[in-house]
Amino acid sequence: MAKKTWLYRDVPVRVSATADIPLLYRYGARFSDHVQAAINSVDLWIDGSTPTHLIDSSSGLSKMRPMVVPVGGGRVIWGIHKGHHARTVQLSPFVRMSSVPLTYSVTLELAGNNVQPWIVRAYPGSFAPPLPWQISAKDAVGGLDACRTFWSQHAYVYSASLVAAESDQAPAWYRRSLMRQA
Repeated sequence: MAKKTWLYRDVPVRVSATADIPLLYRYGARFSDHVQAAINSVDLWIDGSTPTHLIDSSSGLSKMRPMVVPVGGGRVIWGIHKGHHARTVQLSPFVRMSSVPLTYSVTLELAGNNVQPWIVRAYPGSFAPPLPWQISAKDAVGGLDACRTFWSQHAYVYSASLVAAESDQAPAWYRRSLMRQA
């Protein structure tokens, strides 16, 4: 019988209904093996903790386009991210890049425990905290201020397939973050 989900130490991994996993990395998709490789590299975790795990998948897995990159002088475009599953999705930053530096890294965030693991987020590239408008931002390491700082300097790599609607108007949290940095 073929498995129908990722496995953590032979335990089926549940995927949260609001899990942040790009389409190409979801179970059964082109890069779902990268997510399984990240799960395989997670040590047994302590009950009550929520592991965030970054792996370098260079051992046999292909290079990938990261999901989030430093803005680096590029023009930020604001849009509704099609992949977000929040009750009320707000604007997210995107940046168009002619050349995106590829990565071997996969970030995996788990919840639950070692006998009932859940995937909360799995994506290519280094860790990115929640956007300031996401409910989980207040519980992120460094809190809401750390999320604002990170997202004032980083953005999703733009793809027309990811953006449902665009706006020229930056949200208030972003404008305040830029004023603090000036």
